[in-house]
Amino acid sequence: MTAPYRVTASNTSLISSPGTIAGNIFTVDPDSTCTGAVVTLTVTDSAAKTATANVSITTPGALISPDKARICEIDNSCAAGTATQLLTLSGVSPFSITSSDPFIIANSGAIAGYSYTVNAIDGSLEGTTDVTLTLTDACSQTSGAIIRVIHQGGIGGPADL
Repeated sequence: MTAPYRVTASNTSLISSPGTIAGNIFTVDPDSTCTGAVVTLTVTDSAAKTATANVSITTPGALISPDKARICEIDNSCAAGTATQLLTLSGVSPFSITSSDPFIIANSGAIAGYSYTVNAIDGSLEGTTDVTLTLTDACSQTSGAIIRVIHQGGIGGPADL
C-alpha cells in the first residue's frame, strides 16, 4: 500500500473516521458505549487498494479510586492536603456518586468528567466515620469506595490522618 491513505469507519458514532493520513500509523480513540461493538476500518491507498481491520470495542467497567482514602472534617483545621480527596472515575460518563451518609459527604449529582473532589461537610461528625461512596456510570455499572472522615473535635487538627 502506498501513502496517502483514506481511512473510514463503519460506525462513526463510535469511531470518527480519521480521513486522509500521510503516514503509516494512525490512532483511533473509540467513544464509550454501553454495549460492545465491532467497528470495521477500511483503509484505501493512493492506488485504490483497500484493506480492512475490525476493532472490538468493549464497555469499560465503572471504577472509583482511590479506595480507603482519608480526609478531615473541618477544612480550616486540616493539615495541608487532607481536607479533600481527588477521586478518579472510570466507566462511561456521565457519572453520579451516592453517599452512604449524605449528611457527612453529600451526593454528587451529575459528573461529566473523570475526576471529582470529595469534601466532608464541616461540623457533620461526632466521631471518625467511614462513608461509602457508590459510583454509577451512564451504563448503570457501579463501583464503591470507602472514605474515612476524621473527626477533629475542635482541637485544631487531625491527629489520626
